[in-house]
Amino acid sequence: MGSIIEEVKIDRLFRILAVGRSGVGKSSLINRILGIDVAPVSHLVVGQSDIRREYVSPRNKNFVLHDSEGFEPGDLTKFNIVCEFILERSKMKNPEDRVHGIWLCTETPPAGGRVFERGDELLVKFAHENKVPLVIVFTQYDRLLRTKKAEIEEDEGILNPDPARYEEDARIAYERCLYLVRRTIEGWLKVPMPYYANVSVRPRYPAEVGDLVRVTVDVIKNGLKTRGP
Repeated sequence: MGSIIEEVKIDRLFRILAVGRSGVGKSSLINRILGIDVAPVSHLVVGQSDIRREYVSPRNKNFVLHDSEGFEPGDLTKFNIVCEFILERSKMKNPEDRVHGIWLCTETPPAGGRVFERGDELLVKFAHENKVPLVIVFTQYDRLLRTKKAEIEEDEGILNPDPARYEEDARIAYERCLYLVRRTIEGWLKVPMPYYANVSVRPRYPAEVGDLVRVTVDVIKNGLKTRGP
C-alpha cells in the first residue's frame, strides 16, 4: 500500500489525534495517509480506547497519528477520554510527546443536514480554549459526488451525466455544509472557524489527503511560533 506521507516533507515530529463519530472514515483516512492498516477496536470493552496507540508510517517517522474511538450521539464518554488524553499529553516534558493537532473528522453530508453532534461542538471549543490546532476534515467527499450523480440520473432518466454537472451540485452542497458549520462555530460556540479540508480516499475520485497533511503541518507550525519554544 502506498503512503501519502512520503510526498510531504516534514522536518520535525508532529503528533495528530484523529477524532470523530463512528463510521466517518477515520481509519480509512489513516490507512491512506500512512500506508498501513489500522487495527480494529472491536475487541475493546466499553469505556476503553486505543487512543494511546501510535500509528507511524514506515516511510516517514515524523508524522504520528492516534485514532480515538468514535463519538456516539448523546454519549460524551469518548469526548471525555479525548480531553483527558490531550491534557495528559500537554503536561509531558518532551514536546514530541504532546498532541500537536487534532483532526475532527465528519462525513460530508449530501444535503443541508446536521453536520456536528454535541461532542464535535464541545471538542472545537475545547481545542480553542486549550490552544490545540484543530482541522475539520470532511470525509467521504466521493460519496457526496456519487449521491449527486445518482440524483441527476434518477430525476432526468439519463446515465453517466456530465461530471461537471454533479461536481457543481456537490460543490454547492459542500458550501452549504460549510455555512452551517461556520454558523454553529462562530455564531453559537463563539470561537473562530478552524481550518478545514474535504478528502476522499477512493482512487477514482480526487484525493486531497496530501493537501490535508500539508495544511495540518502549516497550521501546527504557525501555532508553535505563536506559543514560543
